[in-house]
Amino acid sequence: MTHEEVIRYYDQCQTDYELVWHLKSKMAMHYGYWDENTSSLREALEKMNAHLATVIQARPGDYVLDAGCGVGGSSIYLAARHQCRTMGISLSDKQIATCRSNAAAHQVGDRCLFETRDYTSTGFEPASFDAVWAMESVCHANDKKAFLKEAFRLLKPGGRLAVADFFSLPAGHEPEGRPLMQRWADAWAVPFFELSGRFSEMMEECGFKQINCGNITDKIKPSAQRLYYYFFPGWVIGNLMRLMNQRNQTLQKNLWSTFYQYKALKKDLWNYLVFSAVKPH
Repeated sequence: MTHEEVIRYYDQCQTDYELVWHLKSKMAMHYGYWDENTSSLREALEKMNAHLATVIQARPGDYVLDAGCGVGGSSIYLAARHQCRTMGISLSDKQIATCRSNAAAHQVGDRCLFETRDYTSTGFEPASFDAVWAMESVCHANDKKAFLKEAFRLLKPGGRLAVADFFSLPAGHEPEGRPLMQRWADAWAVPFFELSGRFSEMMEECGFKQINCGNITDKIKPSAQRLYYYFFPGWVIGNLMRLMNQRNQTLQKNLWSTFYQYKALKKDLWNYLVFSAVKPH
């Protein structure tokens, strides 16, 4: 998967996220976190940031790399709620411009920086960050281990890593499950969804310690189901718009991703996991 394909996906599909996922108000391009007290998608989106902040042990004064920062929501949350300093990076110039605008609007522009960079080769100095945060972004890497190596290099001794993402179960790599998983991946500009066991092994190979994996699939299921329900009216409207040349192939594939992801979930082909680890002293 090329950088250009990932950039095109996010730049062109931003309007979809704005229409159905409260992107302008919540600045979140993730599935959210639904606990027993969650009554709306807006709440779920906020709670996912809170959950990952707990996992990463966000502290006042921490300098956090937001690797694959979207439109800046997580960085802004960390700055506003935990008094962190953040550096958000994305491949997309459009996203970075939106991040800066959002940070200024929320009056945290002095604590939130944003730059166009590749999270597998950032160019930052070694041991620059107290924490590395990756929310549903590592899936886009062709080489997931390259991200982990770079995260390890960038962390200070004792620094923390948190990765929330979609991971394939073994059945998703088998001949019966692979086609559905790959159709979903292609629709999202994802080369493949990594096996959770292999990701854990790579973390250890890169030198991380205190590796932990939390399965929060049940906490994202309402969002997966919501996306699936959006597919049916979206299919009708999307096809009409495409006939009028108002919707391109990238947008149509993004629509179909809502169908694929839920069907794959119902077939037990993937889980939603949160990995955490520490760079030893």
